[in-house]
Amino acid sequence: MDQRTAPASPVQCGRAQRRLLAVCGSTENWYEIMGTWERRERLPFQLVVEQATWDDIDVRVYSDSGPEIQLQASRHPIADAQKKERRFIPDFVLIRNFCRSVGHIGYTPDFRNKLFALYVAGIPMMNSFHAHYAELERPIMYAGLAEIARRLGKAFPLIPQSFYPDHSAIMCPPPAPFVVKVSFPHAGFGKMLIKESDDMQDLAGIIGLHTDYCTAEQFVESEYELRVIKIGNVYRAHKRIGASWKVNTGASMREDVPMTERYKLWADEASKMFGGMDMLALDAIVDKNGNEYILEVNGSALGLAPEKEIENLRAIRDLVVQRMTEQFTKAVPMKLPCRAVDKLATEVANLKNDLATSLLRCEEKEKQISQLTAAVRQLKQRTEAAAAAAAAQWHHPHALFACALMTLLLCVALVWRHSFTNGDEHAEL
Repeated sequence: MDQRTAPASPVQCGRAQRRLLAVCGSTENWYEIMGTWERRERLPFQLVVEQATWDDIDVRVYSDSGPEIQLQASRHPIADAQKKERRFIPDFVLIRNFCRSVGHIGYTPDFRNKLFALYVAGIPMMNSFHAHYAELERPIMYAGLAEIARRLGKAFPLIPQSFYPDHSAIMCPPPAPFVVKVSFPHAGFGKMLIKESDDMQDLAGIIGLHTDYCTAEQFVESEYELRVIKIGNVYRAHKRIGASWKVNTGASMREDVPMTERYKLWADEASKMFGGMDMLALDAIVDKNGNEYILEVNGSALGLAPEKEIENLRAIRDLVVQRMTEQFTKAVPMKLPCRAVDKLATEVANLKNDLATSLLRCEEKEKQISQLTAAVRQLKQRTEAAAAAAAAQWHHPHALFACALMTLLLCVALVWRHSFTNGDEHAEL
């Protein structure tokens, strides 16, 4: 989640009013999803919900007075509130539609500037702004996945990819067959299967009519497509089997698969990209030999399987409420007078100096102890060596004879000295 500072909200009935803007089409009704929630009254704030599509949102941002957001009357309203214009300054934004898509003839939706405006306004949103922006451009999202693959190696099997900034850079395409993806689109748009290398030159001529980049990936004959979904702490996985090589287009059959630790690792690592992705769907393909290839990641605008749509929408609802609660119930730090702050800062600095001095003294004492310990160890070794040498000499047979001879000579010397001394005494007398 994007950790931003939300605009101030009014207080009603002892609870602050918090406003959620769901950027979504008519396929989902967030008035109903939030309005029928039985735990809504237990929230620490009053939750007000508005829903609009990108083209119905008008936004301006002023650095001194904040954002001005006007929601136009919807052409396809799903609630009475959407039948009229309304001014709505959200505290939190949930984005369920891409702000840029292919559209249709004569209409190419591109509302990136409105996304930028919400970011400039400082409004928190589900998934970070940088994650939303990365979804809009394939190379940025792939770069985030590539960083994970370099770090985890085979545990994160990202499909190899070649990137060409324009048509003139397509000099050495990969061996055929391979898949070319042109520019940003999702949902199967902008993709082409190249079966012969010469076909790439024809495609490059078409790409040259515009300023689009493209990527090339090896074609994998898939057994099925795998999708791993993470919504907060909720994990799900299913596989899709379709008749086309574009498994995500046309008719397909879905089947739940067990959530393994391997899949959970993929989702957890991807959720750390670009400042945080609380919601994501990771797509991969599995070939007939069971080899897995990670393709891409979609963020909060991920598509939901019809079979699990209700469960997933409830998980999104719970996650949104959790993030809003965390955002708007943070403890406010107590403000201290400047003099008190200065005094505490001085005391902290003095304590740090005392601690540093004590650490230096401890280091000196440790050095002295180490030196004394080494000296004692050397003395002990020398003593043990001397004792061993003496013991060895004492038990040697020649050493015993030498000791006896020395004792005898000492006795003779003592007797001679005594006799010599007594002779001198008699001479004096």
